[in-house]
Amino acid sequence: MSHGIEKETYINADAKTTKALTFDLLDNVYKKVDKLEKRKRKDTAISASSGVAGGFIAMLIIQARKWF
Repeated sequence: MSHGIEKETYINADAKTTKALTFDLLDNVYKKVDKLEKRKRKDTAISASSGVAGGFIAMLIIQARKWF
């Protein structure tokens, strides 16, 4: 995973630039974690609704077999 900053650039930068680079790197990490957390909630919701729908269909099939 590339973050676009070379090691030499970071090492050779002055203190102010180093702090700015560190802030940018950490900010990007937090944004990616937030995106993953949102995706996790979405995936859980999809999984739960698929399970409910699958159970409903399974019960319909069981009832249909009893009728025929």
